[in-house]
Amino acid sequence: MSLLKRSFGECTWTPNGTLAVASTKFTLKLSKTGSSITVLFPEKLDAKTGTTSTFIALSKTLPVWARPSVALCFYIAAKDAGTIGTTPGYLEIAVDGTVKIYPTNAKGAWTDSATANSGMRASSVTYVV
Repeated sequence: MSLLKRSFGECTWTPNGTLAVASTKFTLKLSKTGSSITVLFPEKLDAKTGTTSTFIALSKTLPVWARPSVALCFYIAAKDAGTIGTTPGYLEIAVDGTVKIYPTNAKGAWTDSATANSGMRASSVTYVV
Protein backbone atom coordinates (compact mmCIF):
# COMPACT_ATOMS: atom_id res chain seq x y z
CA MET A 1 0.00 0.00 0.00
CA SER A 2 1.50 3.29 -1.05
CA LEU A 3 0.77 6.58 0.64
CA LEU A 4 1.34 9.81 -1.24
CA LYS A 5 0.55 13.22 0.28
CA ARG A 6 1.00 16.38 -1.70
CA SER A 7 0.24 20.01 -1.36
CA PHE A 8 -1.46 21.18 -4.50
CA GLY A 9 0.06 24.63 -4.17
CA GLU A 10 -1.83 27.89 -4.15
CA CYS A 11 -5.12 28.17 -6.00
CA THR A 12 -8.37 30.15 -5.80
CA TRP A 13 -12.07 29.64 -6.30
CA THR A 14 -12.85 31.65 -9.43
CA PRO A 15 -16.49 32.44 -10.30
CA ASN A 16 -17.52 32.78 -13.92
CA GLY A 17 -19.75 35.69 -14.88
CA THR A 18 -19.39 39.45 -15.18
CA LEU A 19 -17.84 41.42 -12.27
CA ALA A 20 -16.92 38.23 -10.38
CA VAL A 21 -13.89 38.26 -8.06
CA ALA A 22 -11.81 35.20 -7.15
CA SER A 23 -11.34 34.09 -3.55
CA THR A 24 -8.11 34.72 -1.70
CA LYS A 25 -5.42 32.11 -2.32
CA PHE A 26 -5.42 28.85 -0.41
CA THR A 27 -3.56 25.54 -0.46
CA LEU A 28 -5.38 22.41 -1.59
CA LYS A 29 -4.09 19.13 -0.17
CA LEU A 30 -4.40 15.73 -1.80
CA SER A 31 -3.39 12.25 -0.69
CA LYS A 32 -3.34 8.90 -2.44
CA THR A 33 -3.47 5.56 -0.67
CA GLY A 34 -3.55 2.67 -3.12
CA SER A 35 -6.25 3.68 -5.61
CA SER A 36 -8.09 6.03 -3.21
CA ILE A 37 -7.71 9.80 -3.50
CA THR A 38 -8.67 12.20 -0.73
CA VAL A 39 -8.90 15.92 -1.42
CA LEU A 40 -9.06 18.35 1.50
CA PHE A 41 -10.83 21.59 0.67
CA PRO A 42 -10.32 24.32 3.30
CA GLU A 43 -13.13 26.67 4.25
CA LYS A 44 -13.04 29.44 1.67
CA LEU A 45 -16.02 31.79 1.70
CA ASP A 46 -14.73 35.01 0.16
CA ALA A 47 -15.32 34.77 -3.61
CA LYS A 48 -17.60 37.41 -5.08
CA THR A 49 -20.12 36.19 -7.65
CA GLY A 50 -21.13 38.59 -10.36
CA THR A 51 -23.86 38.77 -12.92
CA THR A 52 -24.61 35.38 -14.49
CA SER A 53 -22.23 33.37 -12.27
CA THR A 54 -23.39 29.81 -12.88
CA PHE A 55 -20.43 28.10 -11.18
CA ILE A 56 -17.28 28.73 -9.19
CA ALA A 57 -14.26 26.81 -10.50
CA LEU A 58 -10.98 25.83 -8.92
CA SER A 59 -8.23 27.86 -10.63
CA LYS A 60 -6.14 24.73 -11.30
CA THR A 61 -7.02 21.30 -12.60
CA LEU A 62 -6.23 18.26 -10.48
CA PRO A 63 -3.02 16.42 -11.38
CA VAL A 64 -3.39 13.45 -13.74
CA TRP A 65 -2.83 10.90 -10.95
CA ALA A 66 -5.81 12.34 -9.01
CA ARG A 67 -8.33 12.54 -11.86
CA PRO A 68 -11.36 10.23 -11.73
CA SER A 69 -12.31 8.02 -14.68
CA VAL A 70 -15.95 9.22 -14.47
CA ALA A 71 -17.38 12.57 -13.37
CA LEU A 72 -18.04 12.67 -9.62
CA CYS A 73 -20.32 14.81 -7.49
CA PHE A 74 -20.45 15.46 -3.74
CA TYR A 75 -22.71 17.46 -1.46
CA ILE A 76 -21.12 20.44 0.31
CA ALA A 77 -22.12 23.30 2.58
CA ALA A 78 -22.12 26.32 0.27
CA LYS A 79 -22.32 30.00 1.12
CA ASP A 80 -24.19 32.05 -1.49
CA ALA A 81 -24.03 35.84 -1.27
CA GLY A 82 -23.29 35.81 2.44
CA THR A 83 -25.72 33.06 3.48
CA ILE A 84 -25.01 29.39 4.20
CA GLY A 85 -27.66 27.44 2.30
CA THR A 86 -30.33 25.32 3.98
CA THR A 87 -29.99 22.73 1.21
CA PRO A 88 -26.68 21.15 0.19
CA GLY A 89 -24.43 22.72 -2.40
CA TYR A 90 -22.78 20.62 -5.09
CA LEU A 91 -19.11 19.92 -5.83
CA GLU A 92 -18.27 18.37 -9.20
CA ILE A 93 -14.95 16.78 -10.22
CA ALA A 94 -14.70 16.14 -13.97
CA VAL A 95 -12.53 13.54 -15.71
CA ASP A 96 -10.28 16.33 -17.02
CA GLY A 97 -9.49 17.38 -13.43
CA THR A 98 -11.64 20.52 -13.34
CA VAL A 99 -13.45 21.15 -10.07
CA LYS A 100 -16.59 23.30 -9.83
CA ILE A 101 -18.95 24.20 -7.02
CA TYR A 102 -22.60 25.23 -7.18
CA PRO A 103 -24.84 26.76 -4.49
CA THR A 104 -27.50 24.02 -4.67
CA ASN A 105 -27.65 20.33 -5.42
CA ALA A 106 -29.64 21.22 -8.56
CA LYS A 107 -26.56 23.06 -9.89
CA GLY A 108 -28.40 26.36 -9.66
CA ALA A 109 -26.78 29.72 -10.42
CA TRP A 110 -25.09 31.82 -7.74
CA THR A 111 -26.80 34.98 -6.52
CA ASP A 112 -25.56 38.11 -8.30
CA SER A 113 -23.52 39.82 -5.61
CA ALA A 114 -20.23 41.59 -6.23
CA THR A 115 -20.09 42.57 -2.54
CA ALA A 116 -21.24 39.52 -0.52
CA ASN A 117 -19.06 36.48 0.05
CA SER A 118 -19.63 33.08 -1.57
CA GLY A 119 -17.81 29.74 -1.51
CA MET A 120 -17.77 26.50 0.46
CA ARG A 121 -17.20 25.33 4.04
CA ALA A 122 -14.28 22.99 4.77
CA SER A 123 -14.83 19.56 3.30
CA SER A 124 -12.99 16.44 2.28
CA VAL A 125 -13.90 14.02 -0.49
CA THR A 126 -12.57 10.54 -1.13
CA TYR A 127 -12.93 8.57 -4.34
CA VAL A 128 -11.28 5.73 -6.26
CA VAL A 129 -9.22 6.21 -9.42
